[in-house]
Amino acid sequence: MDLSDLDLLAEAVRLGSLSAAARRLAISQATASRRLQRLEGEMGSHLLERTASGVRASPDGEAALAFRLRIQDARHEMERHLDHGHGLSGELQVAASSAPAAGLAPQWIGRFLSRHPAVAVRLAVGDSRLVEEDVGHARAMVGLMGRRPEASGLRHRQVAEEETLLVVGAGHRWAKAGEIDLGQVQAASWVAREQGSGTRRMVEDKLAAAGVDPGQLRVVAEAGSALAQVALIRATGQAGFVSASVLAQAGPDLAVVRLRGVRLLRPIVLVWADRTLTETAQAFLHLATEGER
Repeated sequence: MDLSDLDLLAEAVRLGSLSAAARRLAISQATASRRLQRLEGEMGSHLLERTASGVRASPDGEAALAFRLRIQDARHEMERHLDHGHGLSGELQVAASSAPAAGLAPQWIGRFLSRHPAVAVRLAVGDSRLVEEDVGHARAMVGLMGRRPEASGLRHRQVAEEETLLVVGAGHRWAKAGEIDLGQVQAASWVAREQGSGTRRMVEDKLAAAGVDPGQLRVVAEAGSALAQVALIRATGQAGFVSASVLAQAGPDLAVVRLRGVRLLRPIVLVWADRTLTETAQAFLHLATEGER
């Protein structure tokens, strides 16, 4: 059995599409189909089921993915054994949502590599939902995201707090206002993050708690990353809610507008799985939390 075929199966289930998994793994659709067929032949069963929303794992597919996790745990345990008594080496997979990827993650990775230069760090960036899935399925050993995890089997610790700001294009009617009333947000057109974004969820929850129905906002565009959102705000001249760490990299041609009486604060959370961690992952967790000691 080629273990990379199990990785393909995991990606197809995570993304809900075999073709999307093929693109993510940089292989052709035909190759992905051939590898899935090979794996199903070796397992003697169909591993994917089609639904209205995409593909999902069949019962035997779930068993195959559980087997993949046990293999990964065994590999990580071997790496811990080989690393014992030596300088750290190997790889560390870190997953981060857009805001931490623009702020805390690069800072921590830089400090980590200064202490452990023989380790190769791989940083994957996605929304909070994907970070949670990556850590839960052992595609990443450590994650950073803008909300607490919802899946069982994950541990977390809040390590920072970040403000999300209302931002408009330079020509927007609010650009020189400095501050607006909360009730005015329903009169604007918005560039939003995609569903699954921790930033979007937090903003919608805060607006709803303040009496504004987020479903009534006129969203004219959605962006799959924070930097893409900033580019769309700049190009369209519309409004959006952007994390402060991302805005710091966005340039001077956007205006920050305060919401009177409202601050949009959210936690930045460190996430790891409740399983055996490699020594490199343990060292990264120690670095990330040492300021709290």
